[in-house]
Amino acid sequence: MKTKNILQVENLDQQQRAIKEQVLTDQKNDIIKYTQTINNNAKEEENKMLEGVLNQINSFSEEYGKTNGYDLVFGTTLSGSILYGCPARDITDEILEALNNRYKGID
Repeated sequence: MKTKNILQVENLDQQQRAIKEQVLTDQKNDIIKYTQTINNNAKEEENKMLEGVLNQINSFSEEYGKTNGYDLVFGTTLSGSILYGCPARDITDEILEALNNRYKGID
């Protein structure tokens, strides 16, 4: 069977060969696009599911921290985030003001 196909390709003139090659190239590109689309869709679905799980974990961690009197609950995420922080412990505004003052030269 392979020998027959090879002989058929060898017997094609240049124009026919170019057309066959273009058809094969187009099919290959279609398969690549389809694969990329499937992979992107799968990644989007995975992200949606992961986001839902993380939201549940964060909500539970905040509730647990408040209920049990914790000021901070640390997470083991890749970013090393804080899952819950008592608002009284938030010094973000203080830091921003000091940082802005330093850049203005007001130290």
